[in-house]
Order: sequence, then structure tokens, then C-alpha cells
Amino acid sequence: MKHRRIIVFLVLLTVIAATPAFAQFRGRSDRLGLAFGIPNGVLVYRPAPFDLKFGYDLSDGNEYIFAAGDLRLVDNRQIVGVLHGSLGIGLYGKLYPEGRDSDGSVEFDGGTRIPVAASVLLLDDFLEFFVEVAPGIDLYPKAQLSDQPVQLFAGFTIQLDM
Repeated sequence: MKHRRIIVFLVLLTVIAATPAFAQFRGRSDRLGLAFGIPNGVLVYRPAPFDLKFGYDLSDGNEYIFAAGDLRLVDNRQIVGVLHGSLGIGLYGKLYPEGRDSDGSVEFDGGTRIPVAASVLLLDDFLEFFVEVAPGIDLYPKAQLSDQPVQLFAGFTIQLDM
């Protein structure tokens, strides 16, 4: 199990290290923010067109650490006025420090997600308020409908480089 944790950590570290350079190549600004929902709290780092989330859920009996990485195929496309929409595809993982099952056997699960978001961009796109719904399917340890089939967030981001 430790080998899988190390592999997941190295993949996430590689993605984080590579995305700022890719965002500058595309000429888009990075965004940083917070979101709340299911899971409870999430740090959002958004080097366009990627969307990375790291968070936790401290619900009684269901504690886990959460990470997700998405590619935004439609990234803050204007719908009308200050209202924008986004659509992507990505992966997520949940690490259960105490194990998920009663015998503590499942320490990690992960899968795919399809995030759909609505955003309001204000102050020349400096401030963003967003709501995101991301249905998901577990792929590991076995393919199945997730015990938490929808991840739901409401939050904000700010533009880092203008």
C-alpha cells in the first residue's frame, strides 16, 4: 500500500510542477482559491486549462484526504455578461487515514469525474465566484458507482498574475 501512496504522490507532484510552465505557455493567468462543499474544504489551484483541488472531509466516520486534477475542455466561456461556464474531465483520489471499511482494508480509492461549473467573474476577471458539480465513478479498487457519486463545491478564486 505504501508503494501506491508514493506513486500517487509523485504523479501529483509532477502535475503541480509542470502546470505553471504550461499555463504561461498558453498565456493564461493562474488562479488560487478556496471551495467548500462535498468534500468539506478544498484548496483550488487553477493554472489554465487545468484545475487542481486538494482538500479533506472530516465528516464523522468518513474522514479522508481528497485530490483531483481536471482538464477544462471549456474554460470560463462567457455565457452572458459576467456569467461564465466550464466543462472538463478529470481524475480524483481519496486517501482514508483510518481505512474506509470496518476492517480498515480500503485505504485509497479513486476514479474519474466530469466537472461542470458556473462562474461569475468580477473586477476585470480578478475575482471569481463559482459553483461546481462533478459526477464521478470509482475506478480503483474496483470500477463501480461511487459511495459519494457527486462532488459539489461553492467557492472563489483570485487571479495571481495580471
